[in-house]
Amino acid sequence: MAVSDRSEPSPRQVITSPFDSFEEWGEWIEANAAPASRDALTVIAGQPPGPRRRASWEELIALVDAHNTDYRRSHPERA
Repeated sequence: MAVSDRSEPSPRQVITSPFDSFEEWGEWIEANAAPASRDALTVIAGQPPGPRRRASWEELIALVDAHNTDYRRSHPERA
């Protein structure tokens, strides 16, 4: 037996950032969310061979931009 739910859909929730820029967010992260240990460093796949190092700001931004581009291509209805 099918059940009909006639309730109204809930409105989309919009979450806004308390930061005005990536730089401001980065400063907050540096001050408040430092890695607990060397093993907790942000490492991006494909870094050159050798000891692990923390991903640079530019590498993180490039990773986010690439992810957003891929997402927009695979979900054009949401872009």
